[in-house]
Amino acid sequence: MYELRRIFFDLRRWLILLLIAAVNLALFAGYCRTVPEVTEQEQAAYETYLNGGYADYLERVSAQSDEQALLGTLRPATDFVTRNLQRTRADYARLAGTVVTAGENRGLRALCDFHITDYLLLIAPMLLAVSFAAERRTEITAMLRTAKKGRVPLTLWRMAALALLSAISVAVLYGSDLVFAHGFFGDPGYARTIQSSPDFQLCAYRVTVGGYLLRTAILKACAVWLISAAVWLIWGMLHTLPAAIGSGVLLGAQFLFWRLILPTSTRNPLKFCNLFAMLSPETFFLRYANLNIFGSPRGFLPGMITAGTVFGLLCTVLLIVLIGICRPMTLGAGAAAVTDRIAKFRSRHLQRLSRFGYEGRKILISEGGVLVLAAAGIWCVSLVRTVDVQLPLNYRIEQLYNRFEGEITEEKRADCQTQIAWYEGEIDEREKKIERLMDSPDPPLDWIQAIRDEIANLQEWLDLYRAFADRMDALTAYTAETGYDAWLVRQNGWQTLFTETAQVRRCCMALLIVTVFLFAPVMAYENRSGAGPLLRSTRHGRGGLLRCKLLWTALLVLITAAGFHAVYFAALQKTGMLVLPEAPMHSVDLLRFVPVHCSLRTAAAGLYLLRWLVTLAAALAVLLISRFSKNPQAALLTALSVLLLPAALAELGLPVPDPVRLLAISAQ
Repeated sequence: MYELRRIFFDLRRWLILLLIAAVNLALFAGYCRTVPEVTEQEQAAYETYLNGGYADYLERVSAQSDEQALLGTLRPATDFVTRNLQRTRADYARLAGTVVTAGENRGLRALCDFHITDYLLLIAPMLLAVSFAAERRTEITAMLRTAKKGRVPLTLWRMAALALLSAISVAVLYGSDLVFAHGFFGDPGYARTIQSSPDFQLCAYRVTVGGYLLRTAILKACAVWLISAAVWLIWGMLHTLPAAIGSGVLLGAQFLFWRLILPTSTRNPLKFCNLFAMLSPETFFLRYANLNIFGSPRGFLPGMITAGTVFGLLCTVLLIVLIGICRPMTLGAGAAAVTDRIAKFRSRHLQRLSRFGYEGRKILISEGGVLVLAAAGIWCVSLVRTVDVQLPLNYRIEQLYNRFEGEITEEKRADCQTQIAWYEGEIDEREKKIERLMDSPDPPLDWIQAIRDEIANLQEWLDLYRAFADRMDALTAYTAETGYDAWLVRQNGWQTLFTETAQVRRCCMALLIVTVFLFAPVMAYENRSGAGPLLRSTRHGRGGLLRCKLLWTALLVLITAAGFHAVYFAALQKTGMLVLPEAPMHSVDLLRFVPVHCSLRTAAAGLYLLRWLVTLAAALAVLLISRFSKNPQAALLTALSVLLLPAALAELGLPVPDPVRLLAISAQ
C-alpha cells in the first residue's frame, strides 16, 4: 500500500498524464473537425440499411455459405474450409432478429479510425515500468531486498500499480475522446445494437454500443498493462542498450505482424493474437474472420483473448521469479564496453567534428533528436493517408474556366458575349415553339415537356456565361481602378490554400508537438550536469555555441515544417484546383488587401516562409524555456504546459490563446 501511495501521490506523474490527455484531446478534436457531413446519398443508403438492408445481408451470408458448401461437395475441400463455413453460418444465425435503429454513427467511426490515442496510452505506464527497472540498478534495491516484503510483495504491488495506471490512462484518454465525440457529433445511442451502424455490419457478436465501448476500453487497458509489463521485464534484466534493442525487436515485430499480415492469410494468428491487436480491438468488431488453429476455425476475438491471457500469465510468473525472487542482475553489460571501444576508436581515427558538428551530434544523438525526427517522418506518412481535401466541382463551371481562364482580353469578353447572345436566341426560339404547339388543337404534352427541359438546360448555361461576363467586367474595372492586374482564375483552390482549415490545423498541431519534443532538451542538456555556467565561461561557449544552436534550430525547423506543410499542400494539389500559379496575386479575392505586385506562386512561397518563421519563433520560445530549466524533463513539461495545453484548450473551444492558429497563419 505504501508503494501505491508513493507512486500515485507523485504530482509529476499526474502532470504528465494530464499533458498527454491534453495533447490527445487536441489531436482528436482536430481530427473530428475534418470528418465530412453526411451527404444525401449516404443518408439514403443508411435508411435503406435500416429498413431491411441488414436483414438482407444476414440472408445473403446464409445463402452464400450454403452455396459454397454445395460447391464443396462437387470438388475437394479442406476440413478447415468446411468447418469455417459451418462456423460462419452458425455465428451469423445467432444474429437473426437483431433490431437496428437509427443514431449518430460518425463519433463511433472517429473513435475507430483515430489510432494515435492507442499509442499515447502507452506513455505513462511505460515510463513507470522503466522507472522500476532503473531503480533496480541503484543501491536502494539491495537495501529493500533485505526486508521480507521488499522482494515478491513489492513486485506484486508494483504490478498492481502498473495495472491501475494502465486503467487510469485508458479512462482518461479514451474516455475524453468518447466525451468529446458525444458532444461534437451527438448521442450515438448507447442502448442500440452495434450493428445499427453500417460500419459494424460484419460484427458477429450481439452487443450494444455501450457494451462495445466498455469491452474496447477493457481490452485496451489489458494491452497497455501487457506491453508495459514486458518492457519492465526486459529493462529490468538487461543493460540499457540490449534492453532497448530487445524491447524494440519485440514491439517492432508485433507491430509489423499487426500491420502487414492480411486478415485472410494463413498466418493470421500472428496478426490477431498480438499485443497491438489487443491495443486496437475495434478491428474485432468491424470485420469477421476465423483463425486456423490446427485445421479448426476459432473466432479471432476469443483467440486474441486466449493469447493475451497466456502472455499475461507468463509475464506475471517471470516478473515474480526474475524480479521478485532472484537477486538483481543486469545481463548484457558487455555492450557498454563495446560502445566505449567504438567511441574511442572513432575519436582516435576519425576526423574531429567542428563546433557546429558536435552540437548537431549532441542534439540528434545524445538528446534523441533523431528519434523525434523519425517519429515525425512516420507521422507525416500517416497524415498523407488521412489528410484529404474535398473541393466542390461543377463540370460546367470547369468547362468555362478552361475556356476563359487566364489574362482577360477583349477577345475573351467578346466571345463570352457572343455565347450569351446565342443562348438567348436559342431560348427565345424554343419558347416561341412551345407557344405554337400550345395553340394546336391537340398539343403534344410530352414534346412540350422535352422542350421545356431543353430551355432549363440552356438557361443554366446562360446564367453561367452571364456570371463569367460579369466577373470579367468586375476584374477589368478593378485593374483600371487600382492598377493591380487581376486574371480570371479558379478561386476555390487558392482560397483554400490561404485560409486556415481543419486539415491545416491538424498538420500544425503535429508540427507544434514535434517542435516541443525536439528542442526542449537543447539548452537544458548542459544545465542537468551544471555544465552550462562552465561553457559560458569559455570564449566559444557563449556567442559561438549559441550561434550553432540557433543554426541547428533553424535547419531542423525547416525540415519538420517542410514535411508537415507538404502533406497538406500535396493533398490540395491533388484536387487540380491550383492552376495558373503565374497569375497575379490579386486575382484571388482573399488576397486583395495585400499591397504588393507578385504572382500566386510567390504569394504561396511567402505564406509558407511566414509559417516557417512563426514555427521558428515557437522553437526559440522552447529554447528559452529550456535555458532556464534544470533538466530536459523539466523543460519538456514546462514547454508542454506553456504551448500544448493552451492549444488543446483552444481546440475545445475555450477562449484562450491558440499557438496553433499562429503556426497556421493565413490571409483571413
